[in-house]
Amino acid sequence: MSNSSLAADSLFLQTFQQAPIGMVLLSANGRRLRTNPCFCRLLGYREEELDGAELQDFIIPGEAVYPQVAVLALLQDKSGPALMSFRHREGYAVPLTVHAFAAEPQGIFVLYLQRSAERPAPLSRTSLSHREELFMEKIESILLESEQRYKSLFEYHPDGVFSMDLDGNYMEVNTAFEQMCGYSRDEIYYNGLDYSRITCPEDLELARAHFHNVVRGITQNFQCTFNPKHGEPVTVSVTYVPIIVEGLVAGVYGICKDITVEKRLWDELQESQRLYELISNNAMDIISYSDPEGRLQYVSPSVYRLTGYRPEELIGRPVFSLIYEEDLRRIYDYYISEGSDEAIHTYRCDHRNGTLVWFEAMVKLLRDPSGQVHSVLAVARDITERKRAEEAIAKSEEKYRRLIEDLPEGFIIHKEDRIVYANEMALRLLRAGHKNEIMNRSIYDFLDPEYKQAIEDRIRLIRSGNQVPAFTERLITVQGEPLDVEVRSFGMTFDDGPAIYSIFRDITETQKTQELLQHSEKLTMVGQMAAGIAHEIRNPLTAIKGFIKPLQSTAEDKLSYYEIVTSEINRIEQILNEPLVLAKPPKVIFRPQRLEHLLDHVGTLIASQAILSNVQIVSECEPDLPPIECDENQLKQVFINFMKNSVEAMPRGGLLHIKAARHSPDRLCIRIADQGAGFRRRSWPASASRSLRPRRTATAWV
Repeated sequence: MSNSSLAADSLFLQTFQQAPIGMVLLSANGRRLRTNPCFCRLLGYREEELDGAELQDFIIPGEAVYPQVAVLALLQDKSGPALMSFRHREGYAVPLTVHAFAAEPQGIFVLYLQRSAERPAPLSRTSLSHREELFMEKIESILLESEQRYKSLFEYHPDGVFSMDLDGNYMEVNTAFEQMCGYSRDEIYYNGLDYSRITCPEDLELARAHFHNVVRGITQNFQCTFNPKHGEPVTVSVTYVPIIVEGLVAGVYGICKDITVEKRLWDELQESQRLYELISNNAMDIISYSDPEGRLQYVSPSVYRLTGYRPEELIGRPVFSLIYEEDLRRIYDYYISEGSDEAIHTYRCDHRNGTLVWFEAMVKLLRDPSGQVHSVLAVARDITERKRAEEAIAKSEEKYRRLIEDLPEGFIIHKEDRIVYANEMALRLLRAGHKNEIMNRSIYDFLDPEYKQAIEDRIRLIRSGNQVPAFTERLITVQGEPLDVEVRSFGMTFDDGPAIYSIFRDITETQKTQELLQHSEKLTMVGQMAAGIAHEIRNPLTAIKGFIKPLQSTAEDKLSYYEIVTSEINRIEQILNEPLVLAKPPKVIFRPQRLEHLLDHVGTLIASQAILSNVQIVSECEPDLPPIECDENQLKQVFINFMKNSVEAMPRGGLLHIKAARHSPDRLCIRIADQGAGFRRRSWPASASRSLRPRRTATAWV
């Protein structure tokens, strides 16, 4: 549809609705396009009742008169108005004076109809010549073609097409515009709808500014949001074109396209672009894009922080020039052998300052529809610290492995009762020539059946998270020989699964040594017993010897007897000195000891003798006594001697009271009291007093 056609259409439509006379718009072939309200009132119809009706349907024909031909003849008559009868809605004829003119640039006709008192003369078919009929048929064909073109360009246009007057009121709209704004044509025409009614308030100032510009004759293109009558807001792209008639702007022609989806996609694209730039510019990793030859087309700014090179220095440069040749060869070999489009590569690069940088890159080959690689996308991460940590861990593992291998004790790891690792000492202890002789075999293959149940119980405790003490068991070597070992087992994780490791050592020599020690201890015990017996015998002999002296002074007539007794006593003492030689004094070892524990232990030893003598032992210890540095055995012997003397001092029974308490901040007091008769000091002879003084025994440990 041309601009001049739209201009005429705008001028006519501006006065069409408010015209005081009936008006009808006809297409080039005489079909009714629109009728105004005044025409409807002349014939008594409502606008909606005329939908689908043609003008000739309301003309009352005369004899041999065809209404359509009459209309076409009227349109071709240039002489003046014509009188025609029209059928009223009530059925009677209404004479109307009809004026017709053609808007040739638009290819439409306009009829003006007014009431008339005259009877219109019917238009006879015979009044048209054959030449005129042919001409009319040709005109009708041209007008029909023009109408179809007009309808195709305007009515069936996929975008909203409209025209507006200079006040912004919509004069004509197509179906697409109706659907876009949600208003029917009648609502638009009769209600005088303008662009401000359907434009979103936020965009109203923008739309008003563009409308003022197009009224000044400047074509406008902009985007705004429509508020349809029903539904969600619609984003549209609007084009305003001024309609110029005889050098003046007579109206506005417009096209609006729904770009809601395109706008959303564009916004998403913009957001994606923004996020991409945000990620690319701030990513800790290097994002690169290169052609199939490896020349960099894009590299993210993080490359400067990781390599010391600025992005602009690397664009167009082969990325492979930064990679170590050894690593580059490995990458080439990978693609030659496997050809995978997605891969992870680890390689080394030189930093600009000369240091070494390790990278781990995720590389993807991008292919076109034909399968050819058109670009390479890579995301590289600095793993230098991780590599250093891995190397440190590898060195630590190597040291640990060497430590385990050189361990002087057997070390095995077993999972689900199967041996998965054994060190060299374990092979030697089990008499295995090679690891294959014991690997993947059950631990029960090397265990004496007598210990199977005990080992199963220990394994069950370890798997439940408990700790088990060292255990002595017997193994069976590869040659079937028994081997006594001491085993310590613990739970661990091995190859991402629960396992148990056991450390064992041969205790055959240890057992022999223990037997020798036990034999030596027995001999020592015999010596101690002999010394104890000698000591116990010497004590009464000393007392006898001491009492003989005063008796000897009072019996002078029997001195020979006393000399004999004294001689024999001396001889007994000499004999008792010989067992003391067997008692080797033990090495004195001072250790912290709890005094209350020592007294309880000694009380237990004396309890049996006390019961036989009807003696009751009462022990009283002050709470929280500090430990003392002492030789446990010697201090026990001291307590035993005191308690034994106290029990013997009460042959008829009594109470033995033992009390331990603080004497001062750095001293403890132990009191052992009995209910024996004791001695009266004034009745003691001088020799007896000397004999009862404290003495050190020959062994020096009592």
